Amino acid sequence: PGKVPDALMDEIPTILVDALKPGTDCRDSGDTCDLGFAVMNRPHGVAQLLENLPPSLTEEYVYIAETDHLLLRSIPNRATRERPACYPFGYMLPTA
Repeated sequence: PGKVPDALMDEIPTILVDALKPGTDCRDSGDTCDLGFAVMNRPHGVAQLLENLPPSLTEEYVYIAETDHLLLRSIPNRATRERPACYPFGYMLPTA
């Protein structure tokens, strides 16, 4: 899986990241794969962004959301420099 630019990159600031290798063959090797769960690429992509922040990213706050979330009204920014904010999804627990 490689980085593939799309037609919207000229319109929307975009940072391309590497996808995890598909499959479960990395459990014992220490290599990186999606463990058969493709959505593992979501937190993996965020981690890559945070590890390689581009100089062009100068915003004080960055909002990260699922691609299928729909905002019906403005949300308050409850984050501060000392305390990030998130919504806890109880069904997404790190117990693999």
